[in-house]
Amino acid sequence: MNKIINLLLLLLVTGCAAVPVKEQFSQLNKKSICCATLKEFKFVPIKLGKVFPFELSHESPAYLFGKTKSYYKAFSLPDMRDKYVFVKSYFNGGLIRQYLDPVFFSLDENHKPLEAFSLNLRFTRGTFLIGDSNARMSGVAKLNPNSKYLVIFSGGYELEKPVIDLGPSTMVTMIGNVPYATTEPGSTIELERSPTGSLKIELKLLQDNK
Repeated sequence: MNKIINLLLLLLVTGCAAVPVKEQFSQLNKKSICCATLKEFKFVPIKLGKVFPFELSHESPAYLFGKTKSYYKAFSLPDMRDKYVFVKSYFNGGLIRQYLDPVFFSLDENHKPLEAFSLNLRFTRGTFLIGDSNARMSGVAKLNPNSKYLVIFSGGYELEKPVIDLGPSTMVTMIGNVPYATTEPGSTIELERSPTGSLKIELKLLQDNK
């Protein structure tokens, strides 16, 4: 079976041109803080096996997490002792470059902080015949088993910018009934973390990750 990968399609993802990160931070800095305490957050319940898509944008609530001001989304959790979180973070705009690097902040039943950490997201190519057609960053997280709430916000700006290697690709063009293959050289792209972005999360059983 011929490998049909069009480099242009690999680089493009659904959406319009991304807003420059500097402008996004300017909008964020003007945003008022939503709440005085974590208890005031609006928590959305998330269930096992259900994919939950959401965006962090200038329309999202903002909060000061330590010294970091960020948009956020807050969830209430089921029993997390036998579960983990699968995450997808999609690229903003029409090119593989700008994305939101999520920070996971878990709380106990009294809304007291348990842990906060960034995920080691990896680049995942889109699949054009089955599955998710959009290129993305993806990863998994195992929360503290006492976690009852999860807050997701943006971060990682102080870290070194990730660089991905797309590798060589082959494009097959049909001229009449005859296929012609051309090979494109590999390329590297330096990614940029932004305070906004589109994500999907899903709770899964630990046994599903074996």
